[in-house]
Amino acid sequence: MKNTLRTALGIILVFALLVSAVPAFAAETVPAENADSAENTAENTAAAEQPAAPAIEPVSILDEQKIQMLVDNLMSNTGISEDRRENISIVYTYLATGDSWYYNADTWRYPASMYKVPMMMVLAERVANGELTQESDIGGMTLAKSEDLILVWSNNEQAHVVRKYLGGDPVARKLYQAYSPQEESYYHSDFIDYCYFTARYMDDVMQTLYNDQARFPNIMESLKVAMPDRYYHLNIDPSYVVAQKYGTFKEFNNNTGIIFTPNPFLLTVMTEHMSIEAAEAFMGQAAKVFLDYTLEVDNQLAAHKQMIADMEAKAAEEARLAAEEAERKAREAAEAAAQAERERLAEIERAQKEAEAQARREKFMDIAIKVVAVAAVVAAAVLLMLRSYRKKRAAQEAAYQKELQRRRRYGADSPDFPYYDDGYQRKSAPPRRKSREEEEYPVYKSTFEQELAPRRRSQELTERYSRPQRNEDYERTARRSQGEFEQQFAAAPRRRDTYAEDYSAPYGYDAQDDYDYLREYEEEQAYRSRKRNNDKGGYRPRH
Repeated sequence: MKNTLRTALGIILVFALLVSAVPAFAAETVPAENADSAENTAENTAAAEQPAAPAIEPVSILDEQKIQMLVDNLMSNTGISEDRRENISIVYTYLATGDSWYYNADTWRYPASMYKVPMMMVLAERVANGELTQESDIGGMTLAKSEDLILVWSNNEQAHVVRKYLGGDPVARKLYQAYSPQEESYYHSDFIDYCYFTARYMDDVMQTLYNDQARFPNIMESLKVAMPDRYYHLNIDPSYVVAQKYGTFKEFNNNTGIIFTPNPFLLTVMTEHMSIEAAEAFMGQAAKVFLDYTLEVDNQLAAHKQMIADMEAKAAEEARLAAEEAERKAREAAEAAAQAERERLAEIERAQKEAEAQARREKFMDIAIKVVAVAAVVAAAVLLMLRSYRKKRAAQEAAYQKELQRRRRYGADSPDFPYYDDGYQRKSAPPRRKSREEEEYPVYKSTFEQELAPRRRSQELTERYSRPQRNEDYERTARRSQGEFEQQFAAAPRRRDTYAEDYSAPYGYDAQDDYDYLREYEEEQAYRSRKRNNDKGGYRPRH
């Protein structure tokens, strides 16, 4: 029955969904083109054709030809032949404008102790972030002491400790990349595997240090006191402060530093296959050459800045005029395109309305035919289910009446017969097992007496235990606790079946009552909690 009803409900639900879809199909229209599409297209086309603002060509304050001539003369004066000049890398940066000059700047060479600058910058940055302090322990030594040993005295043992503290060489060299704007593809595999640097990379590191000194406390101060009478100090006026870090290992001799002229400049020199003495002498003379050139550039700085400002102002004015002209042309083109588009869409709209009306009529008729067909199928299915249901109910009623007739004829204790669709068929049943009462009392009792026995027992128990405190309605009174039950039982008058050992004691003597009132309380709780049989029956104690 339940499955039949579920099937009928499912079919009705499908029918309702199909009926609700009819208005939607009837109202469906052919999508019209957006009237603003032409205007948007015209505007986008005009915007694409709009000339971009003229880019300002970067104008360097440095005279590269003059610098190249100065470096060639320097190499000739120091005895460096043409075939050996590829062993030298030089990067010069005028920090006032950020312009740089490069010579073999992207050749990978071993930096020796120059790597200690980015290494200590990692720890200094952590100090600025509050992760460390100058008194933090780094391999058994304070950070301040480590900076002094590594940057001023170039101590290798403590540098190895710091590299281990940072997680090992590969991890530390990955951290060094943060101080250069170069892409990942720029770095050669030797950078990670063997700690090879380029002059361009070292220049980037020193520029980062100079431009953001608060981010790396104590690094610049340590470099200013390193090697006060060697390398860049050899040929320049002692009044100029130099923050430098050298690196020497076998045939590799390098130095990088910032020379604090009125407008400081940065110089990085990396050499290969040169002796320490020759490389140091060359670096000292290079510092002198670039210092003199920097002082010359200082005289041109004001004019250069004014030129850059004029170029920027001119470029901005040209960009503004170009934007205004492009905007005017775009506006005119958009207006013309919009007018043409409105005329075109008006014609399209008339055709669309006619097509939409015809499409709605056809779809409505199609859906109406389908709905009628589905309704007919659903009606037929419902009628068939109702007929099947009625036949099943009639068969059940007939079987029920036949069973009642059999019971009235043979009695309630007669063996049951299984029911088949083709009617009743007698089948031998196993002998019914006798109850305990029939085994103890073999005398035959009628069905009426068997049904009446429990009622008589209940009546006897009710008369036996009827007392004033039990006249209340258990179904409507509040549940009593065990303590309240004992108090009410003790306070109620009742008969004493057994007195104390002194049988001559008066009626009011505190004797032990043989009635187990706790048992009655438990029976009352069981009665309240038991499952009712159609809410009929009454309270029947178990004893």
